[in-house]
Amino acid sequence: MATGAMALVAVSLGGPLAATASAATPTAATPTAATPTAVTQLVPPCGQGGGPNKFEVFDNPNFSGACQDATNPVPDESNPVFNFNDKLSSVVNNTDTEMCLFVDSNFGSISFRSEPHTKLASIGDPFNNSISSIEPCP
Repeated sequence: MATGAMALVAVSLGGPLAATASAATPTAATPTAATPTAVTQLVPPCGQGGGPNKFEVFDNPNFSGACQDATNPVPDESNPVFNFNDKLSSVVNNTDTEMCLFVDSNFGSISFRSEPHTKLASIGDPFNNSISSIEPCP
């Protein structure tokens, strides 16, 4: 790079932890209309306080252990993608919606209700390690 030249560095996040960088020498600027810039709100990963409108479930009491985002209905927690069947012990409901947690798959049997904007460090018996499906309450 020539003396007095400036370098422009752009960083683009391509995934949760992936980043790439490139350098370029600026060229003469042509006056243009202002370009709107996008603002991205970073949402904490599961288990770190939750993001807005997230319903997170944990396999241990006190919001510890493995964590999953269960904001959308989960008809069968034994699904290999979710894989939380009969493992839930604590929940964080950062949504405006009451969530229903069921003992059986496909929203069957008795349910436990998690009120909006609440945290339960232990869901207790008979629901601890017994939940098999989750959906917003009707």
